[in-house]
Amino acid sequence: MQQKYEKRCDLADHNESPEPRNARRLKAMTSAKQEIVGVFSRAAPSYDVVGPRQFSYFAGRLVEFVDPEAGIELLDVATGTGATLLAVAERLADSGRLVGVDLSPEMLERAAERVRERSLVNVSLHLMDAEALKFADESFDCVLSSFGLSSLPDKPGALQEFRRVLRPGGRIGLLDAFGWYFQHDPRWAWQEEVLRSFGVLRDYHWTDAEAELVQALGQARFCEVETASDACPLVFSSDEQWWRWIWSHGTRRLLETVPRARRDELKHALLCGLASCREDDGLIHGTLRAALARARKPA
Repeated sequence: MQQKYEKRCDLADHNESPEPRNARRLKAMTSAKQEIVGVFSRAAPSYDVVGPRQFSYFAGRLVEFVDPEAGIELLDVATGTGATLLAVAERLADSGRLVGVDLSPEMLERAAERVRERSLVNVSLHLMDAEALKFADESFDCVLSSFGLSSLPDKPGALQEFRRVLRPGGRIGLLDAFGWYFQHDPRWAWQEEVLRSFGVLRDYHWTDAEAELVQALGQARFCEVETASDACPLVFSSDEQWWRWIWSHGTRRLLETVPRARRDELKHALLCGLASCREDDGLIHGTLRAALARARKPA
């Protein structure tokens, strides 16, 4: 068992590119990547701990949908705290080789703790860029990524990397939402209006997750693409639990764009609206929807 993740890559320095336009583009992508890593590193202590366990729920659904077989060599990209890897390990026991990669050291520390707690001997974790995987061609039978693709600045490049490390006939499984949680349920719609009043989401446009995955996999030359959708209930016992939850995952990226001096004002505005989501049982209810896609690398 690997007790601690390996540091396997660093963000590339693109400043010396001979093509200024490409250099600027790559520099912007690197900056965006560093920003995303920072957000998830700060969220790591409470990620999939506070409130509903949506990541564990969807990890189980993705593994069920792809149905990896015993003895498989599997890569989980943007593994986060390891929810998908743990779901695979539970399904296959000690069978196969399971590898998780992420670019946030803090998230990988959480994943390593969970691996140690379960005494998993066939799981390894690596600090690695999803868009520049440090594995040889055709190293894996299956590549999975749950809520990872939508966070990557270069999605086509990442999918080419996924394809490269897959063996011919190998399977890919993706799960993503391509949208913020409050856009998945009419009961949450008011939150978008509140955030826009604080200068957030000005240029954001909704994307259909299933269509996005189908198009992305087709462009990356995967075949036999199939999709499904699922929904996870979001139930909160209190306003404060909900407030801590929205800081515990990718939505934190939106909240952090609001100046610190206005965050108490933002909290007050959002908590005032929660009454509309409270049902007869006294709990706060919502729904998170995601799309699943599976496909193969041509043999």
